[in-house]
Amino acid sequence: MGLTFVYGNSGNGKSEFIYHRVAELAALNPYQRYYVVVPEQFTLYTQIKLVDVSGCGVIWNIDVVSFERLASRVFDELGIGAAVMEETGKTLVLRRIAQEHSGELTALRSSLHRIDCVEEVKSVISELMQYGISPSDLEKLLEGMPETAALTFKLQDILVLYRAFDAFLKKGVVTAEKVPELLIEAAPDSALLRGAVFVFDGFTGFTPVQMKLLGRLMSLCKDMYVTVTIDTRENLFAQADIQDLFYLSKKTVRTLSALASGCGFAIDPPICISPEKGRFLGSPALAHLEKNLFRRGARVYKD
Repeated sequence: MGLTFVYGNSGNGKSEFIYHRVAELAALNPYQRYYVVVPEQFTLYTQIKLVDVSGCGVIWNIDVVSFERLASRVFDELGIGAAVMEETGKTLVLRRIAQEHSGELTALRSSLHRIDCVEEVKSVISELMQYGISPSDLEKLLEGMPETAALTFKLQDILVLYRAFDAFLKKGVVTAEKVPELLIEAAPDSALLRGAVFVFDGFTGFTPVQMKLLGRLMSLCKDMYVTVTIDTRENLFAQADIQDLFYLSKKTVRTLSALASGCGFAIDPPICISPEKGRFLGSPALAHLEKNLFRRGARVYKD
């Protein structure tokens, strides 16, 4: 059991490689469960690709899921009733909260009657929830900010709305941002996850809550593959500056490696996908652009 990084330049065939690998393993181990986790918008495309590479037109022991669909599988297995609030529902709740707490608001009071302002507030609160920042964390942040700054007034209003929204959720309502947290709690009891093989493909990075979920899965699964987009000339495990072009990729690798080491999950040798392969093979101009864009010492393309 172990964590394997599949890395390479953009367009070099990382997904194609891992889909063939999973299809081959699934054919050899028909009773092994395989989960290919991709962003929600890529689930159908990934299912089609896996059916194509399977060679038999069926992928009966491979399940293509997003984080939300994976959670749904586990909740159904364990009988956990978790009705997820849609985006429209969140907007309506926030509009009601804004009306009820209008007397506590300052900077945003005159704007929250507009739907675009409510949507922006909803987006900010969603980001805070995805990154595990609670109302108390936001309150601590405000303690160190200038009292008369415009940003301070806006964040104070966000805190009022966020605190009220969080209180509403505690009545038994679940948002999509809270689903990974529920899955983290339920995962140890799931027979579907225990001993499975996981593939995470198509992600530029993971939120702290998603990272915590991957750490929990490492303690349960058999193997885990993660595709990483990075120039093969780069050191995959090196410390990177925040201005580095592949900072997010390197940060993801280092964080996952630390999680694996922390739970005794082996880190297998990474698999490098050769730059000579992939969709740019017949387009030298695009291949040159991919190798040189935003790079130091970029070369001029010569036709």
